Amino acid sequence: MKGPVTLIDIGTNTFEYLIAKYDSQSFNILDEGKIPVWLGKGGIVDGIIQEDALNRAEEALKDIAGRSKKLRSKKMIAVATSASRDASNASHMFDLTEDLGIELR
Repeated sequence: MKGPVTLIDIGTNTFEYLIAKYDSQSFNILDEGKIPVWLGKGGIVDGIIQEDALNRAEEALKDIAGRSKKLRSKKMIAVATSASRDASNASHMFDLTEDLGIELR
């Protein structure tokens, strides 16, 4: 695959991203960062991510997707922490990743 790729780590407190262009010999970082989202703020009570935390997650993912598109990323791939994967309302965030073209693994 030619062109930049975006990698996203959906953590409990921070979403980290890296946008890099690579070839068979090396890679060049185009953008990277950390966005505090605090999915656990207020507690993941009874396995539910609080509404305000989901809103912060949505804004962070939209920001990262926007940066990726601006840098012409060919693919966006995300991995998620167990706290976000196991929450009973995690589907909201995972639907959003799909809508933004982010492949969740």
